[in-house]
Amino acid sequence: MSHHISKTISNNAYWQINKHLARTIGLEPTLVLQHLIDLQTKVFKHTDFFQSTKDLMQELNLSKHHVQNSVGKLKKVGVLIVESKSYNNKNHYTVLLDRVEELLQVDEQHFTKYLDTHHLDEKQPSSEAEFDQVVEQKLSNH
Repeated sequence: MSHHISKTISNNAYWQINKHLARTIGLEPTLVLQHLIDLQTKVFKHTDFFQSTKDLMQELNLSKHHVQNSVGKLKKVGVLIVESKSYNNKNHYTVLLDRVEELLQVDEQHFTKYLDTHHLDEKQPSSEAEFDQVVEQKLSNH
């Protein structure tokens, strides 16, 4: 019985959701983001990584539609870079942790302005350096 209770309350048995992020970007994108951050920082030791949509669906108990929409939203707000690798049917993810920290500082009232300066309507950048260049260019235009 004690083992069962220990397993139930362990780190892998529940999700902790950042309320500020959930209010700002939505509950499902927050869940996906926090899962990807865990993978990047704990499993893959601070490097980019591969993950299939199917794996994310199973781990997070979300539909393909919800996973894809959440990933799209995370790309839109500039905290995630995704490269599609058709040869292994997995996506190559990089969570931009410094951008997540910035997003945590933005209150809900100023989120639209944050998106205006960080949102990319064009092709999504494929690297953090390319992302920084686009953001700098957008900020200099304002």
